[in-house]
Amino acid sequence: MLYFYPMLSNSHGPLPTKFGPLEKLERSLHRHQCHPWRRPPAAFSLELWRCLETWRHPTRALFLDLGCGRGLATRQLAERFPEAQVLGIDKSAHRLRDAPPLSPEMALVRGELQDLVPLMVQAGWKAEQVYVLYPNPWPKSTQAKRRWPHHPLFPLIVRLGPLEMRTNWELYAQEWAQACRILGIEVEGPHPLEQPSWPTTSFEKKYRAQGLTLWKVNSHG
Repeated sequence: MLYFYPMLSNSHGPLPTKFGPLEKLERSLHRHQCHPWRRPPAAFSLELWRCLETWRHPTRALFLDLGCGRGLATRQLAERFPEAQVLGIDKSAHRLRDAPPLSPEMALVRGELQDLVPLMVQAGWKAEQVYVLYPNPWPKSTQAKRRWPHHPLFPLIVRLGPLEMRTNWELYAQEWAQACRILGIEVEGPHPLEQPSWPTTSFEKKYRAQGLTLWKVNSHG
């Protein structure tokens, strides 16, 4: 089993009512397709990757929980699919210190996705299911480059396997779905998230308690 602690992350405040122009999204994705992400991974990421390569069993199904937070959803995946391997990646030491106990086939790791995702793609990793649950939407138009649909890694993330993204903000779900369509990836949604949903997270519990409508987007990369 693996257990690494990540660096602290930032929180965000109230969300505005709209993004910037969607034309920026198309330009960003076109640029990333023409100029794929090539930044060399950090030394720490390479050390972690060597551990993950040893941990990974090539014949077992793989579930990925990207930005796993405290690992609540990761744990639920491991319990529901005991024959599979479940990998949760986050960069918040504070959150992972509150994570549940590990099982032999469940790993919670300190990880920079911008380093690990390209390594997974290069190694031919293909997940049974990928979850991106309640990412920071960086809602201001000036923060567009920080949002996943605008990031150079997005074309790689959505091709790791069937992916479900959830958010408490419909506009973010719309942008995510639009990005998938621009890349020619089959996508469903955004759709309201059924209640109760599975797997769940602490964010999802909080948003439901606030009476918010939650959204999901499913893609098949």
